[in-house]
Amino acid sequence: MKRALICKKALICVIVLVLLFAVVGCGTISGEKAISIALADLGIDRVGTASNKAILNKDDDPMTYKVILNMNSYYENYIINAKTGEIISHETVGN
Repeated sequence: MKRALICKKALICVIVLVLLFAVVGCGTISGEKAISIALADLGIDRVGTASNKAILNKDDDPMTYKVILNMNSYYENYIINAKTGEIISHETVGN
């Protein structure tokens, strides 16, 4: 009886963990990887930027990162598929 209760609790924990990973986007690339993809597309490294950030948008389908690279006098903006790393769009702003 006690062993069956422990098994049920363990099963519930596993189900909760699986659902949690599905909700938070398990299987997506990291924000750092999205930034690296954008930098590689431009043929530069982090030294060539003043700052950069990646914002995960879970509401998009597919989920995407908006990557913003501050190039001092202008910005390079990318939308990158968070699952595959594919560049969806790129624009230069303020140049």
